[in-house]
Amino acid sequence: MFERLHGQRQRDPAAIADGLQISSQRDGDRHTVTAVGELDLATAWQLEHELRRIEATDAREIVLDLRGLLLLDSAGVRVLLDAGARSRAQSKPLMLLSGADSVQQRLEWSGLTTLLAFVDRNAAPSLRAG
Repeated sequence: MFERLHGQRQRDPAAIADGLQISSQRDGDRHTVTAVGELDLATAWQLEHELRRIEATDAREIVLDLRGLLLLDSAGVRVLLDAGARSRAQSKPLMLLSGADSVQQRLEWSGLTTLLAFVDRNAAPSLRAG
């Protein structure tokens, strides 16, 4: 079913998508999205889709929990950058819970830690209470 491209068999998109699990929960005006696994070229569309779906609701703020991410590549960085730009344009705050050290390091290298609002990963319980 999948054609060969440059001598390699293409991977089944459904199998690739298993590398990222996204859960989403609304609590009052706050909507929290949790990403677990690998946010990369193969899976970035999933997070993009979920964030856009939530942005279209009446949620007043969005929290993106990155604590479960194991990998973040440039496609994932782009999703976060675009979400931040939409957040500013819509005046709908986007807060990110800091991820694992390797993920946070990638975000720092890309400059996103100066462009987006990050909350220390240990602050999660207080975010849920509000």
